[in-house]
Amino acid sequence: IGLGAGLQAWAGSWLVRRVAGFPTPLLRNVDIWSFLLIVGPVQSLVNATWSVTWMSLLGVNPWSNFAGNWFIWWIGDALGAVPAILLILNFWGAPRAVWRPRLASVGMPMAMLLAAVVALFATTRAWERRWIERDLEGFGRAAAASVQAWYRNACVGLATWRETLQQRPDAMRDTLDEAAARLLDYHDTSRCVALLTIVPGDERRRVEAPGENPFVIRERSDDGSWNPAPERESYLCLT
Repeated sequence: IGLGAGLQAWAGSWLVRRVAGFPTPLLRNVDIWSFLLIVGPVQSLVNATWSVTWMSLLGVNPWSNFAGNWFIWWIGDALGAVPAILLILNFWGAPRAVWRPRLASVGMPMAMLLAAVVALFATTRAWERRWIERDLEGFGRAAAASVQAWYRNACVGLATWRETLQQRPDAMRDTLDEAAARLLDYHDTSRCVALLTIVPGDERRRVEAPGENPFVIRERSDDGSWNPAPERESYLCLT
């Protein structure tokens, strides 16, 4: 950004010396208008293009906002440069015999215009901040509602699972798989259902009773394979 500002100042100075001449008393209309166009909208093209392009390349601003960011940058530099330059010329411009009497007719109006521009941008920035806060607040409410809906669905799903187990405490794996499938189909926010059960060692044979889809308590060995678990006092089973 600093390099862009330097390039803009160099380009403006070069154009003013080449087109309007410098130093100049700005007595002719053609000199006045060419000077104001150069120091305002023309030279402001340089830093707006340079800075906004680099900010987009670095990922600071998305490319989709390039045109809007470029226009805001350009109009800000253009509106601020004209009154600022004229104020500087009123105090340090040459020849002094021409510029000194213009302090009241040019300097004071430019000072008021510069103050109005600063106030306008400060007000616009405050509006933009409020708009952003409003958008973020709306996004936060939507996200909270989504999380609440997900939580309610999860609670309903767990209640359904609990009712299945209460009605059939000895349900086999196929029954549990069927209940889990219905639950996942109904609640699209859920991704999986798991049942964590403590099985005492003396209940293992009953739990592993043979059937169409027999349930076997297994554990993972060191090589990553699943094998029937050895005899233990209890088992923590994940189904």
